[in-house]
Amino acid sequence: MSIRAICRASLIVAVAACALSCRPYAATAQDTARPVVLTEQQVQGFVAALPEIAALVLSKQLPPAPRTDPEMEAFAKKYGFVSFEQFAEVSAHINIVMAGFDPRTRAFTEPKIVMEQQIVELTEIRNQLAEELKTVPEIKSPIPAIDARLAVMKDDVKFIPVKTNEQNVRLVQKYFDQILAASKQTQQR
Repeated sequence: MSIRAICRASLIVAVAACALSCRPYAATAQDTARPVVLTEQQVQGFVAALPEIAALVLSKQLPPAPRTDPEMEAFAKKYGFVSFEQFAEVSAHINIVMAGFDPRTRAFTEPKIVMEQQIVELTEIRNQLAEELKTVPEIKSPIPAIDARLAVMKDDVKFIPVKTNEQNVRLVQKYFDQILAASKQTQQR
């Protein structure tokens, strides 16, 4: 395997780590266990809330699931959600749908299929990299980070529905650019 392949694997791990850390902070794959049909108001509230949620969570230095914090409850209500729990649930569903869109072509593939393909690809890269690193022991191995990301992905894929609600897909597609812009703004904080 070449240095290019090593760089590619490192990039995948970095992107995966960023995606994991940047997804809305209380949202987990388990939040998608109960099907939610998104409303336009919820998607608009999510887009409006994204720039503020990162700053709020970082300023409070909370763990990833601050579901009972009064300030987080007030935050959710400010953006039209009944509770922070509802915000987390909506956030998780939007993120799952977003994962199914190709950012360049806007073609939609079921998110479960996308994640299963990513697991296969990352596993192949991990195995190739492990073989290559045997010949270059002085390089710090990214294998533990890849294994950790694979474990999270394998756990998360269990909770992703096989079929995504069509209304959710249409709404996320309608607000795709706004969600992407708000996500980038959140990542810059």
